[in-house]
Amino acid sequence: MQSTPNRHVEVLDNEDEIDIKEIFAVVLRYKISIVVLTIVATLFALVNSYFSPNIYQAETVLKLVAENRYSRNTDFMAMAMGGQGSNIDDEIAVIQTRYMAQEALKELNIGTRYFTTKYFRTRELYKDSPFVVTSGFMTPNAQGARFELIPIDEESFTLRTAPPGGLRNMLRNIVSPPPEDKRPIRYEGEHQFGKQIDTPWFSFTIQKIYDLTNSNYAFSVIPNEYMPGFIQGGLSASSYVKYGNIIQLTFDDTVPLRA
Repeated sequence: MQSTPNRHVEVLDNEDEIDIKEIFAVVLRYKISIVVLTIVATLFALVNSYFSPNIYQAETVLKLVAENRYSRNTDFMAMAMGGQGSNIDDEIAVIQTRYMAQEALKELNIGTRYFTTKYFRTRELYKDSPFVVTSGFMTPNAQGARFELIPIDEESFTLRTAPPGGLRNMLRNIVSPPPEDKRPIRYEGEHQFGKQIDTPWFSFTIQKIYDLTNSNYAFSVIPNEYMPGFIQGGLSASSYVKYGNIIQLTFDDTVPLRA
């Protein structure tokens, strides 16, 4: 009566031992493939991490103060809503509207963005750009275009437009060419710092602030009034505590100072 369970346990132990041996046999059989795949996956993760921009987050809180409903309401959020008062959910919704983004843009100038490439990695410069671009006019298809600036010497540089990237954009332009006023512009020329650049698509003056130490720079210009989407895309608002009157605001950006 007692011998049968013992034999059953021995059988299970033997099966476990066989399974482990089979696993090790499979690992040894495909050890080269496993090592190669591990190295490739690790390299891919490192490359992706190197080229991906860092994301920074700025945070602040706002305390909403209730006002007398019969008093004159000067709260700009309530003015935006067109009403005398609102609950915290209404205030959160107002903060994230295009109207509020436009109000913020009256105090900011973020439409002109500067970049540099070093060791194959592109970094946005924001306030650290060694040159400043002042635009006179731009056609719609020049707005947002990527302009590359390659220094020649201390006084001159090559300015050219970078072709729109992505296989999808290239195929779309081939299959269904956009209208003339929306086609990507193509330009290349040599210019000097501090002198106006006039073309049929744009008018720029590029002023050097200090020496350009890298071999490649870039910039894009979008009229500031067209940047609300940029602010709305990075902004989040939520209630700080449940049933409270404090709003928590966070803004995600690749440039901590701008955030």
